[in-house]
Amino acid sequence: MNLLRLSIHTTDAEIGIRTQNAKQEIKSPPGVLTIDQNPPQMSIHSEDGDLYIDQSDAWAAYALGGNLRWQNQIYSQSKQLALRGIARIVEEGKRMADFTSGNAIADLARDWRKGTGINYVEPASYFGVKVSYTSHPAEIEITPQPAEIHFEPQKPIVQYIPGEVQVYVKQKESIDIRVSQYDWYS
Repeated sequence: MNLLRLSIHTTDAEIGIRTQNAKQEIKSPPGVLTIDQNPPQMSIHSEDGDLYIDQSDAWAAYALGGNLRWQNQIYSQSKQLALRGIARIVEEGKRMADFTSGNAIADLARDWRKGTGINYVEPASYFGVKVSYTSHPAEIEITPQPAEIHFEPQKPIVQYIPGEVQVYVKQKESIDIRVSQYDWYS
């Protein structure tokens, strides 16, 4: 027995969506910074130092010192010289009393010119000149100068590209209806 068969095939519709994201670009150029710094004002004031040089010992070593100092030097030796003079007179007296030693008077006359034994100059040394220096402190005054700072900002550069959405039919819907012979026994 042959029967008719009804076949219905459907195809669903498909929607396609294609998107492109939005883009945003931001560029920020650096700002311009300028700093001007003037040097500080500085003033220094200092009085002259005092230099003191004492050469009196050096001049006295060359017998060129002052008269009072020279007389004090001789005076300080006078007691010792008096004692030596007395001892010399006693010794000369003993030599003249001894007649066996030769011609004592001629020997004493010859030794008479040897000097008095007075030291008219002082010993010379490197320390005869005394030097002293007195410094005065310096007065330093500093006046600072302020810094001048200038900043000029730059505007950012913003670029925007909008996104895009495309909706389209990817596949259309369809209905396929067929009538066919159906053989039950086949």
